[in-house]
Amino acid sequence: MIEKSPPAEKLSLWKLILFPFVILGCFAALAILYPDYSPIALTLGILLTTVGVMGAVLISRGRRRLGQIAVVNAWFLLMFTMGARGWFVIVGNVVLWALWTTLLLIAYILAWVLPTLNPKLSAFLWREQYTPETRSGRFFINTSAKILPIAGASGALIGMYATRSGHDNLVAFIIGVLGFMVSIGFAQVVSHQFWREDRMREQHQSEVR
Repeated sequence: MIEKSPPAEKLSLWKLILFPFVILGCFAALAILYPDYSPIALTLGILLTTVGVMGAVLISRGRRRLGQIAVVNAWFLLMFTMGARGWFVIVGNVVLWALWTTLLLIAYILAWVLPTLNPKLSAFLWREQYTPETRSGRFFINTSAKILPIAGASGALIGMYATRSGHDNLVAFIIGVLGFMVSIGFAQVVSHQFWREDRMREQHQSEVR
């Protein structure tokens, strides 16, 4: 088995820097400005965007796995930050918000280490999000396939007009829930995919030897 170089390794350095900078910068801007400007979110946004850009550069230099982990974590944590800021509007209480956010951050970390801690459970969750075998998994996939296009098309309208109509809590709830779900759910999927690819590569190398 011959591993092909990812397309990123063929791009020039300035393109590798510009692409993640623009994409992550947009998510960082949302995290910084909603529901209002936050200097802490600004610091996190700059830091995570920088991490993502450095990850892209690492991919171009052959450090593929480390670079991939840096890029996806930068994006997931920006989504997590958006979710945390949106959820604060709903919760209001700083102590309760901090406790809730800490628990979700632990869940995010567990999502990344789950393939190592419990490969069978991680594989089950990974399969259920690709080729679900259970009724609940199939229901979730089918529902997501129907809802996500509608949500994507209407998301901009909600953001533009809901706050003008006095529905700040609705927008904050949607951003909070989606931010946490995307960051934690995708973290589990990507971590298992990375773990699976690494195990397959190690098995192939041992067979060659």
